Amino acid sequence: MRVRSVAAAALIAAALALSACGGGGSGGGSSPTSPPSESPAGNFNSSFAAVSGQFQHGSQVIGGALITAKAMTDAQVETAFKTLASRWQIALSKLETLTPPAAAQEDFNTLKDAATRVEADLNAIVSAAQNHDASAAKQASTTLVNDIQAAKTAAQSIDQKLGTS
Repeated sequence: MRVRSVAAAALIAAALALSACGGGGSGGGSSPTSPPSESPAGNFNSSFAAVSGQFQHGSQVIGGALITAKAMTDAQVETAFKTLASRWQIALSKLETLTPPAAAQEDFNTLKDAATRVEADLNAIVSAAQNHDASAAKQASTTLVNDIQAAKTAAQSIDQKLGTS
């Protein structure tokens, strides 16, 4: 059974939900301008804005990939989602280097956990494509949407607490 034959309606709905999702940050991921001698909180804020912008862009690309997955072969799905997982991991690695202010620590941990699950979900889609398992692909896609939404909510909470949104 081909992965691309997974219920197209579910993937399209998931993709539409993802297209507006992503991390927090301002103005599509651009970092705020600040003086060269930033405070530690300012350093976190600008670095966080950059990383959350990468997550936001990644979420939009993932949404597009979910929409087009129904027209791809399993090998194409595998390649596309391997690339997405790799790019997501790069942003996650950058996130993991940040040290948030105490006021944002809990939400930051939630964001890291959700972003880690997103990477696992992307890899689960790759595995489903390799195994021609439409059911596993559908489940991973659903979980992916939920985990991206959890990451978005946590990032928005961080922005709100730090006044960066």
